[in-house]
Amino acid sequence: MNEGWVKLHRKILENPIIQKPQYFALWVTLLLKAGHKEKKMIWNNQVIVIKEGQFITGRDKLSKATGIHRSSIERI
Repeated sequence: MNEGWVKLHRKILENPIIQKPQYFALWVTLLLKAGHKEKKMIWNNQVIVIKEGQFITGRDKLSKATGIHRSSIERI
């Protein structure tokens, strides 16, 4: 999934999220991890469809990916 790119508009600099680095880092991480096309996967012994813009994760995984403490991720 580490292929491709996403577009960010320069107007993001005007958004209040840019004032909180942890919020922005988490938002960008979520944006980059989201799928760009539909795919099927097995989760809890069932085949599920992950649609565009979706993915499955948890606070611990996001904490490892961003360096943000898991309680902060929950709060954000």
